[in-house]
Amino acid sequence: MLDVVLDFGIEDRDVGAQADYFPPDLLRALGDLNIGLVVSRYPRSDAEDDVPGQGTLA
Repeated sequence: MLDVVLDFGIEDRDVGAQADYFPPDLLRALGDLNIGLVVSRYPRSDAEDDVPGQGTLA
């Protein structure tokens, strides 16, 4: 059996607590399709390591 997952890669933010919200409609649709949800957290990159065209939206 093939496992299917939707992976959200999220950069760690410089905050006391980090929370990311997923709306019920998305979670319901994933469940109906037997798709798992993964949140992968990555350390913040240094500004000098940034690649042009990549980054977070304000």
